[in-house]
Amino acid sequence: MQTPEQIAQRLTLFTAATHYLSLGWSVIPLRSDHDPARPKAASVSWERFQTHLASEQAVKGWFGTTQYAALGIVTGLVSGLWVALLTLRSLPLAIQKAVKAAS
Repeated sequence: MQTPEQIAQRLTLFTAATHYLSLGWSVIPLRSDHDPARPKAASVSWERFQTHLASEQAVKGWFGTTQYAALGIVTGLVSGLWVALLTLRSLPLAIQKAVKAAS
C-alpha cells in the first residue's frame, strides 16, 4: 500500500508528464532510484521518442503507477527544446557566436 506522500508524488509526476506531453514535449521515464548508479538513464528504449511523442496511454502507464519515479524530456526537434552546455571559459565565445548568428 502506498503512503500519502507516495500518492502525492505519483500524482505530481503524472500531472507534470501529461502537461509536458500537451506542450508537445517528448517525455520518457527515467531509472531514478531503480538504478542509483545511472539515475538519469532512460527506463525504456528511447530512440523512437527522439522523433515521436509517446501516446497518452503510454504516459499514463509509465507515470500513473508506481513503476517509475522520475521523468526525462527528450530534447531536440521532437520537443522543440535544445540544451547547450557551456562552461565559464566558453561562455564569452558562445555569446559572441549567438549574437552574430542572430544578427
